[in-house]
Amino acid sequence: MKVLSIVLSVIAALLIALIAVFLIGGSLGAEVSMEALPGTQDLLGFAAALESVELETASAVYAPLDSLEASDYTVSDLTVTFKNNGFLDAEWLTFDFVPGAGEVALCTQSAAKLDVAAHGEAKLALKLLSRAEASGAGRALNVEYYVLGMRRTMTVPLELS
Repeated sequence: MKVLSIVLSVIAALLIALIAVFLIGGSLGAEVSMEALPGTQDLLGFAAALESVELETASAVYAPLDSLEASDYTVSDLTVTFKNNGFLDAEWLTFDFVPGAGEVALCTQSAAKLDVAAHGEAKLALKLLSRAEASGAGRALNVEYYVLGMRRTMTVPLELS
């Protein structure tokens, strides 16, 4: 009986260790860097963003263009760096951009999906066109990814600070 309890204790300890490795081993973190410039200070970026909206090549359009004046808009370049400090790969990261107040369009998105190796990192670049008075309140990136075939989700806030 004593041998059986020792064996069961060892099995329970191994199961707890495996659960801990899975939960901690696949955790994904995100850092956001953002540069927002008025359209008048980034004329090339503004022209490219405007063209993508007009030609309907933008990743997503959230509101119609009210004017064609650069002074009425802000062009934002966002870079989201995903860091995987765990022991397991985070695979098939897919993204759902949630627009904030005053967003006009998500002009470009560097990737539709990413993989982040264990102890690795990956970057996602976004270019946004917003109205000049937009605060970006509520802007976020919903991320879905898989660790050992199990689905996980996270939300990365992208608001201007």
